[in-house]
Amino acid sequence: MNLSLKINGYDYRIEITEEELRFLYHPILKKIKKIYFQKEKPRAITKIILAGPPGSGKSTFAAALVEMSKMQEGLSIQVVGIDGFHFSMNYMNSKTIEHHGHQIPLSKLKGSPVSYDVEGLIKKWESVNHKQVSWPLYDRNLHEPIPDQVLLESDVVLLEGNWTLLDEYPWNQLKNSADWSIFIFAEEHQVIDRLKSRKLRGGTTLEEVEAHYERTDKPNVQRVLNDSLCADTEVAWKMKSGSERLEMVRDTTLQTSH
Repeated sequence: MNLSLKINGYDYRIEITEEELRFLYHPILKKIKKIYFQKEKPRAITKIILAGPPGSGKSTFAAALVEMSKMQEGLSIQVVGIDGFHFSMNYMNSKTIEHHGHQIPLSKLKGSPVSYDVEGLIKKWESVNHKQVSWPLYDRNLHEPIPDQVLLESDVVLLEGNWTLLDEYPWNQLKNSADWSIFIFAEEHQVIDRLKSRKLRGGTTLEEVEAHYERTDKPNVQRVLNDSLCADTEVAWKMKSGSERLEMVRDTTLQTSH
């Protein structure tokens, strides 16, 4: 199956194999639909958390689920992220934080857990129980969060982000109000090229890309892999016939796994 997706303002075309459809996407969509229809009437929104290290393909995976859900009657999915809860650049430039024995502007650690209004995120996530809740977005041109940009009108809301399963208070409260959680596992060597090319595509110089990776991306990858809560379902990138493909590796809820 070939899908055309728009992710963070860019157009992508991805190929999903029959094996991925059969053993990953179809069982997950079936489970989502089951959770939704088991809710008491009037049905509340089904809430799913998707976590994984930066560069692991969370946005692509979530976007593929949305497209596939359009082919199933009685199921609609919206994806929201945590980036709309970044602190403003004015705030982060004015606030310093200790990092390896030095005081640096918080903006230098943008993307790490301390750069988010996690209390605001938790409060908003807990309110997502019925439709007509608004959600903020992150403007990649302004590099600022913009409040109340998306109206949640679907049966299912999937919250994706590096830190959605971080085992650290108060981040670990997000899972408490979710119906299901998924983690995408990718090792550092599998994401390093994706992370650097993403920055280069945004106009950052190679020197800045390397510095940002060592300062922010690398420790973020390691922290997500080492300090995340156990998800209900874990998928991972595995080498299949000369290319990396997503595979379900652990599940506590699905009857079908591979």
